[in-house]
Amino acid sequence: LSQSYGSLGGTWRDARDFDAAKAHYEKGNAHEEERRKFCNELDSYNMLQLLVVQILDKKELLEDTKFQESLNAVRMEVERQVNAGRTDSWALADRALVRFLCGLDAEDAIAGIEQRNVQAAFFESTHTVIANLLSEGLGKGGELGDRLESFERLLKRKGGIG
Repeated sequence: LSQSYGSLGGTWRDARDFDAAKAHYEKGNAHEEERRKFCNELDSYNMLQLLVVQILDKKELLEDTKFQESLNAVRMEVERQVNAGRTDSWALADRALVRFLCGLDAEDAIAGIEQRNVQAAFFESTHTVIANLLSEGLGKGGELGDRLESFERLLKRKGGIG
């Protein structure tokens, strides 16, 4: 069910209906949270995408201390999951993205990826989010925009994305 809500959230995000996307990601995250809490499942997609959509909707959130605390909480959860043995490409993509959004440069955000058996999905899914952030004008003309463009180039180069 959480994956279905995540898919719907992505559909609404792509349609630029950020309110509908947030609503679906929130529902998906609620189901993920139950699975994390009661079943020891390792899910993070909806949790992180909810924050990404919030950024797409209100770019100034990246400067907000409370929002940064939310990003750091997601980062801690994703790191916990990876350290607990979650090694799928989706988890590694979530890890790279949240590390980047928390301020690490592109190289540091994906540090250690080459040592793991990552699939093309890692690069493709991370690239899609970075490309969306850039197309929405996040950081345009500033340091954040430069960092996003650098991250996009790195993902293209290492992932063979054309």
